[in-house]
Amino acid sequence: MLIGIDIGTHGARVAALDATGQPFLVPDAYGVTQLPAVVRYGPHGVEVGTGPARTLVAGWECSVRGPGRYLARYADLPATALRQAPFPILDVDGEPCLDLLYARVAPEAAFGALIAALCRQAEAWLGIAPTEAVLTVPASAEERYRVLVRRAAEAQGLHVRRLINQPSAALLAYRHLATSGALPDEVLPEASRPALVAVVDVGGGTTDVSLAELSAGTVRVLATAGDPFLGGHDLAWRATTQLAERLRPQAGHDLLAATGSKVAALGLFHAAETALETLALSPTATVALDHGAGFGHDLYTVVRREQAEAWLAPALEQIAALCQRALALARRQAAELDAVLLVGGGSGLPGVRSTVARAFGRLPGDLRRPAPLALAAYGAVLAGTTAGAVLRDVSTYPLGINCYFGKVELLSPILPAGTPLPTPPLGATGAYTEQYVTRYADQTSVQLDVLQYRGPKTPTTTGVGRVRPQECEVLGSWEFSGLHPPRGRHAPFTVTFCVDEDGILHLAAEEQGTGHRLEGTVRRM
Repeated sequence: MLIGIDIGTHGARVAALDATGQPFLVPDAYGVTQLPAVVRYGPHGVEVGTGPARTLVAGWECSVRGPGRYLARYADLPATALRQAPFPILDVDGEPCLDLLYARVAPEAAFGALIAALCRQAEAWLGIAPTEAVLTVPASAEERYRVLVRRAAEAQGLHVRRLINQPSAALLAYRHLATSGALPDEVLPEASRPALVAVVDVGGGTTDVSLAELSAGTVRVLATAGDPFLGGHDLAWRATTQLAERLRPQAGHDLLAATGSKVAALGLFHAAETALETLALSPTATVALDHGAGFGHDLYTVVRREQAEAWLAPALEQIAALCQRALALARRQAAELDAVLLVGGGSGLPGVRSTVARAFGRLPGDLRRPAPLALAAYGAVLAGTTAGAVLRDVSTYPLGINCYFGKVELLSPILPAGTPLPTPPLGATGAYTEQYVTRYADQTSVQLDVLQYRGPKTPTTTGVGRVRPQECEVLGSWEFSGLHPPRGRHAPFTVTFCVDEDGILHLAAEEQGTGHRLEGTVRRM
């Protein structure tokens, strides 16, 4: 039994196929199709979903909301994510550990608890336990995130058939629904001309922008740009800081001050989220806070939509910049686009629609927003069928190794961003390979770092594209030993990278002349 799983910062969904092959969201016993992405670790065990979500503000110290935000190495988590967390995040051997009131939890364990809950929901509705799954991940998710998601699902007994980027899943579902007539207002061009479509996925925790060519037969992604810490959650924190400043005279102190319990700060954050959701539908929103909830006073203010958009302006400009970057990477102009899709739970927040429309030279009413919360889950389950064979995705970030050029250590790029996936396998013709020599004569081993670069430059080893290892994330370390250089000479060797359709890296090194080979032995950091 195959299911599609889409887990975001705020909600999680599971999809399946009906008897006619059409995707649908699997509901729980009450008909609800979105499971709140909250896991509570209490003194009597683990709870997932609606119950923990209802008591989230009071139970923040023992609850994890959106564990995917913490799926990384500790050093890769932004300082803002560490400050905003309601619980301490510890560095345990380079891995983040969530120090909750009653337990210390690895983020992937909480992520796995959400997967297990969705599997139980699917089994209860479908009458059969799922055995296989396709899971979505943010397009901006780095390689380690993908490895941890796969491990979390496999720990629940699932065979992971595939990982799929969330915007690519939305595109796949959109193509399927448009060609099957399920979206009567959406018509793809004739087969002779693929449609050029942009999808802007503003989720709870991330924003990803992908450009793709869609036809009745294929979905070919041209480029992707994203930010893993720019979503509805981050927009709400910007509004929270502004609300705290506005309410300071009434409260008599800073509600976000790091003193004692974070209940007041998190209560204000919850109020900011609610206000932004209200402003998506109404020109004004009322914020009323009760002194009994830890605020010290009864606090009251009214926020207008234009004020909220001004508060969010810096983040909205970042979203616009991602749209422009995706266009540049795809080498296309906004005027060439046939459609712009706006999806994700954060896509309805104030200013998002107008920002995306302006970035692509359109009016807000020109953007299409079909079932924004369902498309990614639909695309996940479709990706596990023959429909998924039409998807051709690309790599998100450039990958390479550390290498000395003279006395300067730089990133030596091997696989550029935007490379079609999967790449040719190790040893195949066309595989991404670069040649190197050891730094010193008679050197018999080489310590290499596998690097990933998320910055704005296009990495090169000369000119303005030079990137130092300190600007990169280290995916893993790699020791190529047992080299046999001629006496007094440097040992030549090659490094080959392969990225599979899940975005997971495989690699090999081979000493030239001897055939001495090392494959797949990276120690992931």
